[in-house]
Amino acid sequence: MNLIFLRTGVAANTSSGFCLFWILSVCTFNVIGILLMTFASIERYMFIFHTAIINRHSILLRHIPITLCFIYPLLYFIGIILLLPCHNQFIYFAYLCSGGCYLNDPFWNTMTWVGNISLPIFIILFINILLITRTIYQKNKMKQTHVWLKNRKMALQLVFVAALYCFTWLPSVILILIVTFPPPNVNTSQIFFIFQYVVFMTNFTPLFYPFVCLAGQPFILNKIKRIYQRGHPVVPIQLAKKIHRF
Repeated sequence: MNLIFLRTGVAANTSSGFCLFWILSVCTFNVIGILLMTFASIERYMFIFHTAIINRHSILLRHIPITLCFIYPLLYFIGIILLLPCHNQFIYFAYLCSGGCYLNDPFWNTMTWVGNISLPIFIILFINILLITRTIYQKNKMKQTHVWLKNRKMALQLVFVAALYCFTWLPSVILILIVTFPPPNVNTSQIFFIFQYVVFMTNFTPLFYPFVCLAGQPFILNKIKRIYQRGHPVVPIQLAKKIHRF
């Protein structure tokens, strides 16, 4: 649906029902992805540095949060998009048909962007900075190299994906926070105009996700390095052997 809009500049189907489905699906999947990334950041940090607590309370700290990451966004957006008593005025030439009418309600607009998107993104950023910092500190403090290498591998697998989320979502989050809580002498209309274009960056998250996951695997990086290192001297050596035979 997003790709059709980006190609044609108009919604795939110019009907209210389609717009509601489009808004509901995009918002729900976006928040599910952000909440799962937030949970993964916290869980990975706890798993590296507080393994006993995670193993002792596996149901409470793993299974229940993962389930809530799927159920909560779906119920939340069904409530504010389909059940909220307000009148939708869709613009079919705008992204997500210009959004649902809940955006006109200050409370639900703030709750959606601040509570469900901005706060988790900042938690992802903070936890991963803390994870990197503590992993580096552990390297300097601990003499057990094998333990540090194991922790580094687990940290890298998460940090690459977290960096993707921060790169694609932070610009939109910062702009919408400026619009929601405007500083003095700031033209929020211009900020919102920029936001309408910057928000398209969030579509890059699922596109680059598989490549970032592969990049976070140490054996993939090592294999790429070996291929790159072997690629340069191969041709000159073969040529040298052929010349020597002549």
